[in-house]
Amino acid sequence: MDLINFDNMHRASELFRTPKTETRWLIEKRIPYGSLTALVGESGVGKSTYLRQLAIAIASDSKSFLGDKLNPIHKKVMYVSTEDGKSFTREALTKQLQIPEDAFDEYGILIEEDERLRNMTFIFDNENIIDMLRIQLSIEDYDLIIVDAYSDIFVGDMNQSNQVRKFLTDYGLLAGIYDCAILFMHHFGKGIKTSDKHRILGSSGFEQKMRSVLSLSNNDGNVHLQTIKNNYLDPKEAQMVYHLDMSDDLIFKVVDSFQKNETYTTGKSTKVYRLINEYPKHLKHLKSGAFTYEIVQRQLEKDYSFKVSVGTLKKAVDKFQEE
Repeated sequence: MDLINFDNMHRASELFRTPKTETRWLIEKRIPYGSLTALVGESGVGKSTYLRQLAIAIASDSKSFLGDKLNPIHKKVMYVSTEDGKSFTREALTKQLQIPEDAFDEYGILIEEDERLRNMTFIFDNENIIDMLRIQLSIEDYDLIIVDAYSDIFVGDMNQSNQVRKFLTDYGLLAGIYDCAILFMHHFGKGIKTSDKHRILGSSGFEQKMRSVLSLSNNDGNVHLQTIKNNYLDPKEAQMVYHLDMSDDLIFKVVDSFQKNETYTTGKSTKVYRLINEYPKHLKHLKSGAFTYEIVQRQLEKDYSFKVSVGTLKKAVDKFQEE
């Protein structure tokens, strides 16, 4: 007997008469094409900085991002920015792209066009987002759509799973139709002390609709990146946590890694603790005000070939004072 002709109704036998579809990855085993991903974390940990850095890597056709293989097809990113405006975004991109001052004319206009900038499109709004995305995606192909932040565009009760799932279903269909990755930046709930997966603000329906969920968290002053939902990583990789350090140019780098089930000794193998243990004299000079952070930064690089950001030096001084 034949089935009634519905587009989404198929006999199981049909599924095995078509070639097997392999998952395509924008970031290998972490951000898949054609579906939804999330980056979650507490406020001030650097989520937007991380996402701009990812957008730049895609726009630059980089082959890796923070140690993972990157596979951009179109080198195009659309970034919905509801928290940072035009001026802040321009300043942040100037730092992260490392554009020198002499690249601008006397009016602050970029003298020569940068192809990386052409490959990034920003939407500074929080209304009618899905309609704008649908129109733009019908005109131009994109690798990644970043929504920063989810809570600013969601309409409804964030604690109601049915409302959350219905809202995200429309974005999931959009990702599938246009074969792009859509990544939502979202926050942890305040004061929630549990695993990162259960700290996500609002209904569990948010996490359930995501193919992959990454988290950025602040642990004793250390920024940790981990994948908290993903069925494609091997067991060992799924347990990895990466300690990130941010440079003065707002660029994250991986400086350490460990397993989730290991006891992490508050970063004692990271640059902060290396400064405390190996260069206490320099930290004392900073604490007393005898030298500026920039002078100590240059001394460490020149005399010891130890590159460290001003931000890391400040963290080390704070930690040095505590100890």
